[in-house]
Amino acid sequence: MSWVGGAYLNHKYAKDGLPAMLGPNMGAAEGLYAGFIPGEIIHMSPPNARSQMMIDTPLGKASGIFFGFMWQMRKRGFHIVKANEWIEVSPVHSQYYQLTVQQKQTLEGQIKAALHSVHTSISDAELIYHDMRRYKEYMNYFERLEEAKTKKNMEEYKKNNQTLKSIFIDQVDVHTGEGVALKLIVSRWPTIIVDFMRISDEDDDPGKIATKYQFSEAEGVVLATKNKLYKEWRELFKGTVMGRWENLRELSSARKRSIGEYRNMVKPYIMRHKMIREMGETKTGRDVLQGFSWWRPSTQAVSIDAAEYWMWKPFWPPEIHRPSLQYFKEKIPITRMRYPKDMKDSISDNWDIVKEKGYAELETFLTGIEPVDKWVWYLKDTMSKWYKDNFNYRAKLDLIDVLDARKELNDMYTEYGRWDWLPSPYFMCLEVETFRVVVRNPDGTESETFILGDYPRHPLMCPLDSQNVILLRLLELKLQQKEVENYITDMVGESVDGQKLEDAIKNDYPNLFNKGNKVKTIKNEAKGKLKKPTDWERSFKLTRSSGLYDTIFMERVAAIMLKEVNGTAYALARGYFRSAVGVP
Repeated sequence: MSWVGGAYLNHKYAKDGLPAMLGPNMGAAEGLYAGFIPGEIIHMSPPNARSQMMIDTPLGKASGIFFGFMWQMRKRGFHIVKANEWIEVSPVHSQYYQLTVQQKQTLEGQIKAALHSVHTSISDAELIYHDMRRYKEYMNYFERLEEAKTKKNMEEYKKNNQTLKSIFIDQVDVHTGEGVALKLIVSRWPTIIVDFMRISDEDDDPGKIATKYQFSEAEGVVLATKNKLYKEWRELFKGTVMGRWENLRELSSARKRSIGEYRNMVKPYIMRHKMIREMGETKTGRDVLQGFSWWRPSTQAVSIDAAEYWMWKPFWPPEIHRPSLQYFKEKIPITRMRYPKDMKDSISDNWDIVKEKGYAELETFLTGIEPVDKWVWYLKDTMSKWYKDNFNYRAKLDLIDVLDARKELNDMYTEYGRWDWLPSPYFMCLEVETFRVVVRNPDGTESETFILGDYPRHPLMCPLDSQNVILLRLLELKLQQKEVENYITDMVGESVDGQKLEDAIKNDYPNLFNKGNKVKTIKNEAKGKLKKPTDWERSFKLTRSSGLYDTIFMERVAAIMLKEVNGTAYALARGYFRSAVGVP
């Protein structure tokens, strides 16, 4: 069950989703259907357009009927999305059960092998990076030495040359043996290391060294010899460093690329494993299974694959003498939009991201009514909390998600380009929760039953939605996509709890990575107190003023709009399935 889909026939289920918002004459004032705000948001299903259909056919025929229905609805201009999907197989159905379990185990093995390759590549890369850090230091020494030599900056040249001499003394000369290494003959000449640092490259004659620096002849011979050895080592070491640096750069580039490729290779396996969702994984799924009287997994070979589909398209209610429509398309700065205060605060806090995403200016909505309102801004957090409580979601909806969904909805009118996709704030929807049940009998025969709707919890129905509810539907789909993407990136190590790895590190150490500057991040929750479903009835009593969509409930919404929804979408669905099975 989805959040927008909710549960319709009992007020106690309102906390489990977006409840049906009906007018005052339908019981909202008495609390049976809480939350209807006249004209601000519409999400209602005609009571006589709720049903459950069961199609019993030989194996495979019922599936063909339903998929044919989806193609037919697409031809009629409906936008179709899949909101949820689950499977369940009883162990008695051994062939299908073993195939499902084997598929999950195969995917798990592939995921483990691919993740092991990622971890091995990272370990190898760390060794390469360790060597690169050492050789980068050497490359910097030689780079600065050559730069000083080119610019004839003898002071800088001497400084970097002394650094290389220190490396020579510590790592090369010390291994020449006792009585020869500079560190081991300081007892004879206590200042010999300092003296070695003082001499320059052209000092290679013992006599001249002794005279120039006032050294003894013996010390001059030692220093001249060491200086010749140092210059030879420096040239050899320079060539070695440059060659190894080139090899390390090549290895690090290849290893970095392979890590990215291994991560991309494992993502499809993780997604397939994630998509094999069993109904018994969640409490909601277990409740649905327990509600099926025919579900006997320990004695009957039964398999179920369930899915929830949403189909919608805009419509204009029939009116006499309706004036012609005019649409004005222009761009308005987002700061001038009449958004809720909490949303404006979020825009201000995330202005850099808003500009980067191209939302500094927004196109006016074709319907003439801005779909992003206080209901969308508040209910997105209610939706995220519901998914967290019921499905352990860690993903949340933020400002950019809302603006993305707004753009997606506005673009639909252009993308469909049909005469019946007029820019209208009213949508006829069809919610179909399907259960494909395959039963294998003891004699080996199989039958298929396609159940459309889970009556009374979530029957097949045709709600009338205002455009802000359609926006909530798009946000719910986006929340599900974000959770799957976060799950995949967490598994491969690209994120931590859905947050990019680099952002998580910066948030842990803001001063270290941002030099004390304020880190601008998207706020996933509104600052203000969110409305809860329990507050909706009280809100209804306090806000009976006119809204943007429609406030004349009985004369227009019930008598005209719901009739149009019932007579078009619901009648189309019901007629199709009845004719498909030969029922007049």
